[in-house]
Amino acid sequence: MAALHSGTALHGPPAAADDLHAGSAESRRAEYLVAGFESSGDGLIVLDDQRRCVDLNRAARELLHTPDVPLLGARLEDFAPPGLRARTLEGWASFLRDGFASGVFATFADDGSRAVVEFRAQARVAAGF
Repeated sequence: MAALHSGTALHGPPAAADDLHAGSAESRRAEYLVAGFESSGDGLIVLDDQRRCVDLNRAARELLHTPDVPLLGARLEDFAPPGLRARTLEGWASFLRDGFASGVFATFADDGSRAVVEFRAQARVAAGF
């Protein structure tokens, strides 16, 4: 599996000439995935198993930006109003158990007001990330 960093596929040195072509195709595929991720009009967020934001696209940054919470590294519950944080943790446990979740999530808008967004989420999309 290729690991993505700044739109480039990272992989070990090829063992044979055939691997150069495979690596090239893999690099292009990785670049297309990153371009699709970044240009999507839907907010896309990648969370690790500890609920930390490890990546998000432009649309998600616009939707979830809060002045007091850095986005990368923030935990899912950091975006929930204080009164809903325990419920967010319960929802995360159900999400991991079921592998999929959809619904609404209360968060903060840029001006600090509360906003409600619809979401769909898939668990375990990439092992080790």
